[in-house]
Parts: sequence; C-alpha cells; structure tokens
Amino acid sequence: SLSYFGRQKLHAGTASGSKRLLFIFQRGGNDGLNTIVPFGDNHYAPSRPSIGIDLADIDAAGTNLGNSFAGLHPMMAPMMSVFTPGDLAVIHRVGYADQSRSHFDSQDYWEKGDPRGVQGLKDGMIYRQINHMLDLTDPTVTFPAAALSGNQMVPLSGDNPIPNLSES
Repeated sequence: SLSYFGRQKLHAGTASGSKRLLFIFQRGGNDGLNTIVPFGDNHYAPSRPSIGIDLADIDAAGTNLGNSFAGLHPMMAPMMSVFTPGDLAVIHRVGYADQSRSHFDSQDYWEKGDPRGVQGLKDGMIYRQINHMLDLTDPTVTFPAAALSGNQMVPLSGDNPIPNLSES
C-alpha cells in the first residue's frame, strides 16, 4: 500500500498549475493487466477466467478510473487519493514496435527509452528529458526530480545525481 510518506511526496509542491509526472515502474512479477484492469475490453475476462479482476471488486474498492474501460487493482486503492480525472492520467496498455519478447530487453527499453539497445547508453529516459528541459549543473535547480526507491532507478540515472527517497 502507499504509505503516508509516499502520499505526502506525491502531493508535494506549491506552485499551482505546475505539472508533475508520476512514473511507476514495478519490477518483478507485476501483472500489468491485473494492475490496471481493462474491464472494458471484451477479451479481458474470457482470457483470464481464474486470475481476472471483476468490475464489482473494482467498484467496491473505489478504484474505477471513470473512463468506462479501466480500473486499478483493488489493492491499489491508496493511489486513488492522488487520482482526479483531468489532473492525473493513467497510461495503460502501452507497447512498442519490434518487441523481442524478452523481459530484459523490454526492461531496458522502458528504463532507457531505447528499443534498439544502443550500446553504452547509460542515461535513463526520464533523466534525459529533465536534462533537456533544465540545466542540471545550475545550482539554482535544486530539486528537479526524486525517486521513491531503495536504490538508484535507471530511468533517473545520469551524470548529475537525482535523489532517491526511501522510507527505510
């Protein structure tokens, strides 16, 4: 569940109208179709007769995203505290061309933003975007991003450190 610490960090910021990106990258055995459940897809329920999540469970947990198509897994109910339609978008069912069907290739693609596996690309995809938008060597740029993680996240890795915040 999303702890109090995590909720406070997600709501952080004082400038009204400023945009924030919340990028959730789950490692391991995450089942994307049971995290963001496409209940509006007619193929979802028949293809998952024993592991699918029912719309009734999503509605009971209050995790329906209100778009007549998808909802969060009931265990992700704490995320709804930061979800307001129009203020937070959940992008689901995202793929890319020429997938190799390798978990490790896909992980590299999403972390580095490179479907071709360019040798030596060390900067993460979010870091490169931040570095493009801001001068990360400027001392007045004090807190452009942060990770809620126990270790350096590859999407935020680059020459100028991005802090990791951990509850432990």
